[in-house]
Amino acid sequence: MSHSKDHILRGDEFAAVLPRERSKTKLIIEAGPDPFATGRAIAAIYKRKLSKTKESQNKTDSVILIESAQLSSAYHKWQKFLRLIPSAGSIEIIYTGSGSFIKSVLPLVLIGRFFGKKVSLFYYPGESIDSSVSRFHGALLSICNKVYVASRFLQRQLLRQKIASKLYLPPCDANIYEKKEIVSVQPSLLVVEPDGQLAGLFTLLRAFELVKQKYPRAELIVLTHKKHIIKLLMSPAMRTLNGVDCRALDDSDSLRKSYAGADLFINCSSSETVSVAMTCAMSVGLPVISFDTSGSRELIEHNRNGVLVRHNAVGGLAGAIIDLIEAPETVAKISAEAKKLPKP
Repeated sequence: MSHSKDHILRGDEFAAVLPRERSKTKLIIEAGPDPFATGRAIAAIYKRKLSKTKESQNKTDSVILIESAQLSSAYHKWQKFLRLIPSAGSIEIIYTGSGSFIKSVLPLVLIGRFFGKKVSLFYYPGESIDSSVSRFHGALLSICNKVYVASRFLQRQLLRQKIASKLYLPPCDANIYEKKEIVSVQPSLLVVEPDGQLAGLFTLLRAFELVKQKYPRAELIVLTHKKHIIKLLMSPAMRTLNGVDCRALDDSDSLRKSYAGADLFINCSSSETVSVAMTCAMSVGLPVISFDTSGSRELIEHNRNGVLVRHNAVGGLAGAIIDLIEAPETVAKISAEAKKLPKP
């Protein structure tokens, strides 16, 4: 499924519509843990825009990125952060669904609006299929000047609460990953489980067990938060399954190596929003198999730049993996097409 430029923004298109602010600092804040550096990618877009604008030669024009690791409950860190707000021209907040919305986003929005700053919120919460945007989230979003979401599902949810939003695919800093051409699946599979999507992950483990019956040497790399690793290793699905390597998602070096060594990316999230991890995988040329949710359909056109399977279909997921293992020409085409879509 393809979309016109009127419907969805990507990196280069996003840069073209950025407001020109003279002699003012743009403050970009990542709220909550974000191992995929969405904030850095957005900051890079703004910097490229500034460098191409003649009016931006003034030295006071700048982009400041405050990453999630720089914010904590420590008083001295918040004190330093509060000194930056009065001098900022506007504030951009990126919320990727990791961490507490109340603790991370609420104070940032209220403080920014208290100082009279324009606040834009990139709202990527990872809402599940059967859930809706809470009234509390909606109330906070309504006081933001601009709201960006990653799927039409969330846009419709917000519209019911009379909140206007724009569609914008979350960019990723693909430069930290090794870009490559995939011509066949060997099969080394990669899955990233960013925040509590264990139900979909257990579906993948059952599908992987079927794949192992035909390809005993198949490997599966699971990147997840440290707090989930023990729970995953103790699950019944893992006790009789070989070839699964669980790694800590919080380790950036492990993240790079995992992407570099994989042949295929599996998005087993039931999220309706666009997966930042999947965007990253496509940008570096990894073929992607994903559950067929509205967020995935924003990125993937079935059998052109990725593969969509029915949600939680164990047999369908296993069949899709095996089909790609046995069809190198399809893998090569999907790999080449995938790199064309996400543009940071």
